[in-house]
Amino acid sequence: MDAEIIGETGFGRHIPTLGYGYVPSSNGNIECLQPLSMTRPNRFPKIYQRAAKLKPDAKRVLSFGCSTGEEVFALADIFPGAEIMGVDIDHRSIRIAREKNKHRDRVFFQDDLGGTGKYDVCLCLMVLFCMEYPLKFEPFEKALTVINKHLNPGAVLMIYTAEFNPFQTEVIANGYEIIKEWMHKHNRNKKEYFDGYYRKRENEVVVKVVDGPLV
Repeated sequence: MDAEIIGETGFGRHIPTLGYGYVPSSNGNIECLQPLSMTRPNRFPKIYQRAAKLKPDAKRVLSFGCSTGEEVFALADIFPGAEIMGVDIDHRSIRIAREKNKHRDRVFFQDDLGGTGKYDVCLCLMVLFCMEYPLKFEPFEKALTVINKHLNPGAVLMIYTAEFNPFQTEVIANGYEIIKEWMHKHNRNKKEYFDGYYRKRENEVVVKVVDGPLV
């Protein structure tokens, strides 16, 4: 197991929801990426700490697929001077997160990423995969395209447990530099998933992407 995630212990509380992250589908409807939520306080401390080291001057931090807010509250401690935004499609999860929020001056929750502005750090952890209904490449790519539109140049994007290699999408291959990549095996289904930290380039470069997803 990669040293970045040794801070995770146990499974935590299993809370069924409508999903963590989302992207607009081709017909304009919301497309769920992750139908189940497993969350608990400070779930990935080593990843959170690495985020602070990679972007210590971050002014705005995004938790994409924030569930009931546990990750957001951990990030509020890691980035004491930053505004933290949690976004999740599930209205119930957002309502619970807002009720628990003790940092209302700089921690916010929304069920729509659209009008929330741009960010210096984005964490997308345990969102871009699904064991029950394996995620297809098209919504995976759409999700990263949506996230990219909300990141400033130089922003850090942190992905953990993805169905596909993010560099198989044009938006990541052309617009980001690799800080670190690895794979890990999920302890439930024993399948290997993609993980990585990426920094958004100031200017895009044209990279030829291999046809089809790399799985």
